[in-house]
Amino acid sequence: MARVRHDRASVSLDERLTTAYRSFRLTGMSVSASAVLDALGDANRRAILERLTGGPLAVGVLADRLPISRPAVSQHLRVLKEAGLVTESSVGTRRLYRIDSAGLAVVREYLDGFWGSALDNFARLAEAEAERKERPA
Repeated sequence: MARVRHDRASVSLDERLTTAYRSFRLTGMSVSASAVLDALGDANRRAILERLTGGPLAVGVLADRLPISRPAVSQHLRVLKEAGLVTESSVGTRRLYRIDSAGLAVVREYLDGFWGSALDNFARLAEAEAERKERPA
């Protein structure tokens, strides 16, 4: 993996490309909604979020409950944290992860836009159908 110097820190080319990809805006979607949806695109990350619905958990506990290694769980948690879906806190020597509702609110707001459009379209169809039925044949 190629390494380059950037802002006094050594950053891999892959990390720079990932950052550039995350900042890419899809039409009508905020960067944060895009990052959240990207993060949720992986089945292991969704499984981690599902486990966290019961409350905060440590990496080791999550790894015991999933069919992936502890380092893989840590990497997935890093992606979820960067997307704003989880937060971490330290309790002694352990790091506990919990769901960050703000990240879920971002994607919910994005998806609610589709729901609003669907309801508007349904209302128009219902009105058109009612008008069609009211007309004499």
